[in-house]
Amino acid sequence: MADFNKVVNYCAIKSLQVEGPKFTWSGNKCGHDMLVRLDRFFATSDWIDLFLASRAFNLKPSKSDHIPILIEE
Repeated sequence: MADFNKVVNYCAIKSLQVEGPKFTWSGNKCGHDMLVRLDRFFATSDWIDLFLASRAFNLKPSKSDHIPILIEE
C-alpha cells in the first residue's frame, strides 16, 4: 500500500469523494463475509478544475462482486 500511495503522490492525483454505498467489494474469506472499499475514482487537479460540477457515485451492486462507479458531469 505504501508503494501505491507513493505513485498517487508522484502523479499528483486525488481520490474523489463518492456518494452511495461505502464499500465497493464483497466476498467471503475463511467463512467470514467481508465488505471492503477497493474501487476508487482518481483525477488530476486539471481534470477537477475542468469538471467542477462532476460527481461520483457508487451504484447498486449487480451480479459482480464489485460495484460500478459512475461519474456524472
